[in-house]
Amino acid sequence: MAQIILVTSFKGGVGKTTISANLSYCLAQKTNKVIVCDCDLESRCLDMMFKIKNRRFSTSAT
Repeated sequence: MAQIILVTSFKGGVGKTTISANLSYCLAQKTNKVIVCDCDLESRCLDMMFKIKNRRFSTSAT
């Protein structure tokens, strides 16, 4: 059964990305699959934390 963990705050610079990265890394060591979604469209920092190339994406509002 899938579980969702949401890390959120209205204030910037409180460690949301760090917590998300560390939590996902630890959960990946214990479970089979982990998906991490960085929804900050202005500064996606998970790319840097996991040392992967910045991936292109598209969004649309309807």
